[in-house]
Parts: sequence; C-alpha cells; structure tokens
Amino acid sequence: MIANTNFGMPLGRMNLILRVVSAEFGVSLPDLLSHRRMRTIARPRQIACWLARHATAYSMPQIGDRLGNRDHTTILHAIRQIEELRAQDLALRERTDTLLDRVLAICIGTAQLEPIGALTA
Repeated sequence: MIANTNFGMPLGRMNLILRVVSAEFGVSLPDLLSHRRMRTIARPRQIACWLARHATAYSMPQIGDRLGNRDHTTILHAIRQIEELRAQDLALRERTDTLLDRVLAICIGTAQLEPIGALTA
C-alpha cells in the first residue's frame, strides 16, 4: 500500500496506475482488465503494463495477475511494444513520461488523484 489515500481508502499502486490510464485514455476499468483487443483498449492496457513495470517492484507475473490474469509473456510483449513505440514516437514518449511522473507524484503525495467523475466532467 502507498501513503496516499483514495477518499479514505488505501490506494494500491496498480489500482492507481489503472485509474490514471483509464482517465487519460477514456477507457473504463473493466475494459482495461478485459481481454478485448480493440486498439483503443489494448494500447492503454499496454501503457498500463509499461507504467507498472517502471512504477512498481512487481514482477511480470504479478503485473499480469493484476491486469486480468494475463500471462507474463503477454506483459513482456506489451512492455516491449511500448518501448519500441516510445523510441519512434516523441509524442507517445512524452505522454508516457508524463503519466509516469503523475503516478509517482501521487504516490509520494505531491499530487492528488481526482475523483473519476471529476475527470470526465
């Protein structure tokens, strides 16, 4: 658990990552955890894998468990895919860096996670 709270409830780092990605890309939490392969869902899910690898100490099997019981090889593929895209696409690199900074800032308490309703209003 991390020091920040989610309106009175402890907020796990993986849950935080999923909420930040959900808000950033407009994808619901159930869709992020689903096995749907639409690019509008799969790419944010891959970014969540990349963020989890860089913002947590979780192993790939642990990340897979927290992302809808995915195999560790799926997580490895997602991380490699995002690394390749980041090398080619400056905008994606900046966006993922910003997301990583946001997650880490929330974890150390220098930023707040807005309620999901506030992000869509």
